Amino acid sequence: MPNFFPSRLSHQTVQFFSEVGGPLLNLDVLLFILTFLPYHDLIAMMRSCHFLYTQGLKILIRNQPDIVMRGKTAMGFLGFILVKPELRARHLRALSPTFRMLTPKIAQSLRIVLEHAHNLEILSLDECEYLARLDPSIIPAICGLKKLKQINLQGIGETWGKMLKVFDAPLVHADIVIDHPWLLDAAPDASCMLTKCARTLLYLTTNARFRSVCHYDKVVGLELLNNDVRDIGPLIESFPNLQKLTINLTSWWVAKSYLLDASDIELSAIRTQNQRRQQHNSWEKLSYLQGDARSLYVLGLHTRVRLLTLDMRPNYFIYIPPIKYGRAVISDTRPDQLALQIRYGDFEEDDLARLLNGLSLKFLTLDVLIQEEDELDERDIAGLFYMLAEGLADTEITHILIFVSDVDDPDRPMSPVVDALLQRIDLYRGARYFLKFVRHLLYLRISTLADEQDAAWRVVNYEDGVFLDPIPAIGDLSKFGEDLPECSRLRRHLSRKIPEV
Repeated sequence: MPNFFPSRLSHQTVQFFSEVGGPLLNLDVLLFILTFLPYHDLIAMMRSCHFLYTQGLKILIRNQPDIVMRGKTAMGFLGFILVKPELRARHLRALSPTFRMLTPKIAQSLRIVLEHAHNLEILSLDECEYLARLDPSIIPAICGLKKLKQINLQGIGETWGKMLKVFDAPLVHADIVIDHPWLLDAAPDASCMLTKCARTLLYLTTNARFRSVCHYDKVVGLELLNNDVRDIGPLIESFPNLQKLTINLTSWWVAKSYLLDASDIELSAIRTQNQRRQQHNSWEKLSYLQGDARSLYVLGLHTRVRLLTLDMRPNYFIYIPPIKYGRAVISDTRPDQLALQIRYGDFEEDDLARLLNGLSLKFLTLDVLIQEEDELDERDIAGLFYMLAEGLADTEITHILIFVSDVDDPDRPMSPVVDALLQRIDLYRGARYFLKFVRHLLYLRISTLADEQDAAWRVVNYEDGVFLDPIPAIGDLSKFGEDLPECSRLRRHLSRKIPEV
């Protein structure tokens, strides 16, 4: 076994497995344990336990889909496969290598592995165009993978675009990010991309454009990393059975906005045109809609949805969308549940009132972004809760979820400064504000990413007043506590009557 990983296993552990071995070890238990080990520890164990070699080899190679191999780990893994590529590569089910610096040797090694990985189901590659320049044969190698179900290709160009037009595999999930030209309207048309996979494709994420009609009848989830919705017609006809649509501009390094410099008059004209288009054809099955207020306003959907996630934060941290954009989107889609994303300091109580008053909305999620540079303290967070509660005073809302964090990118950890702040805030104090102002409140949950800062309450009515009844902060978030079993609580367990706040 090649020794390309320094083992972190202790000498005593390796010696134990070496000496015991044979029938004294429960093979099933050991194989179960092996699935939780990092690659270098797993290889060290296999070196010391020769009788585990065959099974251990398969476990090592059958990579878990959520594991991304980086740097030296990826290099070592490829080298391990290349010892006997025709025997070892066939065990691969998922491959997600990333490299700090691509070289011709790395590209060649990856290509050889892919040529023999006939059972590969999941593939994720970065810097695809550069990879193909280093070894052009890597594209035919990927075309030969006939069992792929999920593919993630980042940084593709014209060469890969041609390949995707003829690519034929039983794909279910595809994530395709192109190298966008500086001139946005010169971006390639993605309408004929993966059309030979259309019989199985269910979920598609891309920053490419759809300017002509190609039928993706099976696709139920579409995530657009651009907002080129200046003509909704091709989108509706290409994805007739869409159930979830997301316009995601938060990943600014790949996402592109075609509406950033458009005036209010221009946006209104595009919206009117898109609404005319829907008089003859629309997304009847659409249940989930997500995006920034500007893009969704222009999209002009007149389809009732189950969940609307509306981003009222500034695009590219430049323009704060007008309240009328958000109000129009909510009125058009009439969601059963609204998830509102806002940034601390951008909203006042009057803004919330103008956005939500007069609507028959019952379920609301507020996702509040705070930032380290805001230099907030506990009083600021208490003021935030007060402002939100006062802004919801005249609404019909009965169930509220509130999330407070500084995370606008799932790959970025929370700031230690913000984490320390969230550890100190008084959630119950904030809950009392909502009980005081929100007249129809039945359920409230306030959550942060900080440890143990997650609490939920039901509102209970007694002869002597209205109280917050603490309940477990568990269950499906989309159920707003409705999936929790009803339980009677002793009067002494009820929160004390609300003091003046």
